[in-house]
Amino acid sequence: MNIVKHVKDNFPSVSRLNKQYVATPPHPTLCLDNFIPLDTVRAMKAECDSLQWDKEFTRAGSHMVEKSDLDDCPVATDVKNQLSSASFLKWLGDITGHYDIIPDPYMVGAGYMRCARGNSLKIHTDFNFNNDLKLYRMLSLVIYLNEDWQKEWNGDLQFWDFERKGCVKKGAMEIQSFGLSWTSRTVSLSKRHIQRWI
Repeated sequence: MNIVKHVKDNFPSVSRLNKQYVATPPHPTLCLDNFIPLDTVRAMKAECDSLQWDKEFTRAGSHMVEKSDLDDCPVATDVKNQLSSASFLKWLGDITGHYDIIPDPYMVGAGYMRCARGNSLKIHTDFNFNNDLKLYRMLSLVIYLNEDWQKEWNGDLQFWDFERKGCVKKGAMEIQSFGLSWTSRTVSLSKRHIQRWI
């Protein structure tokens, strides 16, 4: 499926999205539902369920597994390629006001990630310098693969103030949900069993 066409058809008003994006203090954030076609997200979920995970991440009370080497992940590779296209980057530029976005071909800090029931990704600030590319990371894009997520399980995407005193915005955990944030943001994901694509 053409993801970029789906995105543009479902979110034609980039000026409205830009207003939402820039209106979130302390730094811009955007959360959208139905971002990627459902069949693509389900294919990503099936691929995620069959993975041999590259890395286990445990730090400061957080625990998850990650897969950033996508050589054996054809669905994720296709999604990455479409979201790295000039057409999608132009759409992102119209929303963020940044037309100098360069996608990371090495997927540093990106790919599939999973937290099992009872684990969590604690409040943190995403890294903002990509040492492989010698460039600053501008945006983090998160796509959720959770179907039939129950709100009482918590695990929503949370954007916190810089002092980590309070959450300023929450994003849904629904399948096809999308979160976009400026990378200097402090974020938290308290999870029950969450799968996402970063």
